[in-house]
Amino acid sequence: ENRDARPIGYRQQQSLSTTWAAKTMALSGALLLAYIIYHLLHFTFGVTQPHGAHLTDRLGRHDVYSMVILGFQEVPVSIGYILAMGLLSIHLAHGIASMFQSVGLTHPRYDVPLKAGAVLISAAIVAGYGVIPIAVIVGAVR
Repeated sequence: ENRDARPIGYRQQQSLSTTWAAKTMALSGALLLAYIIYHLLHFTFGVTQPHGAHLTDRLGRHDVYSMVILGFQEVPVSIGYILAMGLLSIHLAHGIASMFQSVGLTHPRYDVPLKAGAVLISAAIVAGYGVIPIAVIVGAVR
């Protein structure tokens, strides 16, 4: 319909100012969905590493700590989780900032602090979760 309304195309297509994160939201969302499915298969259902899924602690409870250590001792798994955390950071930073725009809470005075806050929140979340596989790989957690 847009092409029919303007049968002569623009000389040069110019997009509004946008970020790389905004342009890749659909792709990063699909990749994060794949990560979430793997994460559930790995730690919740014990499909990808069944040897750690049935561990129990001395009180007979599911031993999540040992399962995490065993899971992240495999370097490719840890690298995948770290990369997924980086992707999550990009996705969240844009998503949090866009949330305010979606509900109409934007103003030139507040846009920069809101975007900075979105980056800080996403960085804190990612750092908190990303440090776990790193700590296991370097042997800080056993």
